[in-house]
Amino acid sequence: MVEKFKVNKKIFSERLKQLMEEQKETTYTLGELLHLSAATISRYTTGEMSPKITTIQVLANHYNINPVWLMGHDVPKYLEVEHKDTELELIAFGKRLKSIREESGYTKKEVANILNIDTSTYGKYELGKCEPDYSILTKIAEIFNVSTDYLLCRTDIRQPIETIAAHHDGEDWTEEELEEIERFKEFVRMKRQQKNN
Repeated sequence: MVEKFKVNKKIFSERLKQLMEEQKETTYTLGELLHLSAATISRYTTGEMSPKITTIQVLANHYNINPVWLMGHDVPKYLEVEHKDTELELIAFGKRLKSIREESGYTKKEVANILNIDTSTYGKYELGKCEPDYSILTKIAEIFNVSTDYLLCRTDIRQPIETIAAHHDGEDWTEEELEEIERFKEFVRMKRQQKNN
């Protein structure tokens, strides 16, 4: 759905600045979270550059907002999610989280300590009773060396594809090469969806 809309750079930059201010984030902290340079984030906030759709989706997930709203369109800021679907997603997330924790040999208490949260809070994640915020989710993904999409049951591929591209023999990638990698990843995703249907 997001692909059908164009990014309005001016409105996007204003909305991103607003979200960053609300969360007390800097170009450095947001850049670190997105694995982008502070200069790139700065260009987004000044309207000099607009991000790729995949980056917009990551930003929308981080701020828990509608990606189309972030792109500058007159739509609701927050997506309305059906309660039943959310419950099922939480249960699936909890089962996957418990499974990879047990595979890794960690106890709930050990993972909770690494995350710097209460063991009871972590236990609720595994039971599907509550969901972690984005920063905790990314920490969990790092602990178990999986992607957040894998944790959220959006894919059965454990390793993030971005990691493969980002760690290729220490080479620096141009913006054009990164875009080509993104197009190829999207092509592979489409093939996978066609195969599964």
